[in-house]
Amino acid sequence: MQKTIPIYLPCLDGDRPVKFELGNHLVGVIGKICDYTQELYARELAHLERAVEKRRIEYATGRHFARVALASMGHAASPIMTGEFRQPIWPKGIVGSIAHSQTLALVVVTKSDQPFRGIGIDIEAQGSVSSDFVHEVLTDRELANFRTCGIGLINDATLIFSAKEAVFKAVNPITNVMIDFNEAEIHVDPRGRTFRANYVGEDKINGIMNSGIGSYSLFENHFVSFFGIPSLSLV
Repeated sequence: MQKTIPIYLPCLDGDRPVKFELGNHLVGVIGKICDYTQELYARELAHLERAVEKRRIEYATGRHFARVALASMGHAASPIMTGEFRQPIWPKGIVGSIAHSQTLALVVVTKSDQPFRGIGIDIEAQGSVSSDFVHEVLTDRELANFRTCGIGLINDATLIFSAKEAVFKAVNPITNVMIDFNEAEIHVDPRGRTFRANYVGEDKINGIMNSGIGSYSLFENHFVSFFGIPSLSLV
């Protein structure tokens, strides 16, 4: 298995979503957030009964992109429901992740018998973590490692936030245990645009993140982060 999964994203084609591949086993779709609510199944719409319009459009875009990705793997269209921790419930034999920013949505899926038993993807506009939120996102040790300030610190914190979101999305469907920001520390290698995660909390089951691999990229003024938990046979 590859030690890292470089992220190479295609140029967007207007409002149409674009398919891509990560490594040898992962299929992705990226594109602009648009109103796909008419394509939602009744069960999905029921989940959005109390959601504001912005949330409905983001949700619908993610589900549409997910069905595009799954169709390329031979899966017929079907509802993609939401779990206890707001995670997508994928068809049997599939693991995946959905993410969105204010303007873009992103989906990555793979077969569960491939190298990863858990994957997480995230996309965040650069500088989107507010200065008030920095201390919520970063642990004291992470803050101590940064020598930047001002907009540099905000961008660094946004990258760490994106990486942690990707880690949590990969780990939570396996453990069914919530993870706080201060329970994970991210170590970034800017030369290779990779990162690793170290669990520092008390729920030892979440320590599976320590075996994961992470990578990130820049795309249209966004950080895009991917994190994969390898299959047990590869740990």
